[in-house]
Amino acid sequence: MGRHPHDLAHHLSREAEAVCRYYLSNGRRQGSYWMVGDARNTPGRSMFVRLIASRKGSAGKWTDAATGQHGDLLDIIRESCGRLDFRDVADEARRFLNLPRSDPAPSLKVTHNKPLAGSPWAAARLFAMAQPVAGTLAESYLRKRGIAALVDDVLTAGEGIETILSPRCTAPAMPMAAALSANHLAALLLPLTLRRIYIARDADAAGDLAVAALTERAMQAGIETIALSPRLSDFNEDLQTFGLSELRSALQLQFTPQDAIRFIGPVVTKWSR
Repeated sequence: MGRHPHDLAHHLSREAEAVCRYYLSNGRRQGSYWMVGDARNTPGRSMFVRLIASRKGSAGKWTDAATGQHGDLLDIIRESCGRLDFRDVADEARRFLNLPRSDPAPSLKVTHNKPLAGSPWAAARLFAMAQPVAGTLAESYLRKRGIAALVDDVLTAGEGIETILSPRCTAPAMPMAAALSANHLAALLLPLTLRRIYIARDADAAGDLAVAALTERAMQAGIETIALSPRLSDFNEDLQTFGLSELRSALQLQFTPQDAIRFIGPVVTKWSR
């Protein structure tokens, strides 16, 4: 096994449910997720850990819908055990997996001023450096290239890429975001200019929890929230089963009248003689 934290997290993900039962004993399994209060093993249901890898996400990934925090199983071990040094976290993970303890390798040291490339810390640091495009040179450049719709006052968000690209086929002008998992959907960062968000839900327990968490956060921010419900398991299955015309009609009924006209167009009524 390699010494990189990713290798250790990958080994833990193969035992995701066992890790949760041991370190998050105050939680319980619900479907393909482990539900608990937080990563410190507090009783509750606001945090959910994916137990089975799928196209929606990797096993072991988690999100706390109450705080927006997310991470992997190494983070759970760190929080639940109260460990501060990564070497201690890694040794505890190896003890759980019955693997040898680490030797004094410099690659395991936590470098605070230069995160490992591709790590969650590096991604968070890069994201923190970003700023809204409005009023910047980037906005001027994009407008010169004919890209003027830069304020997302209305947004549709969902879990998977296919789940979002399916309704986008019916409303290509509407801004849409694929969170890639129920965990990430629950913790979606809401644009400051947003006044209404549609949540393209997946018809499962994790989808219900993500919709509930995101709805609560949006309402607290004064954003109108409308859940879009598929007829089958998700909107991609609806598209494949019923076709584009049926999906368009279903979404026209679920969008507000002004958004239906703005993004899809007027309802076409067929007259017969």
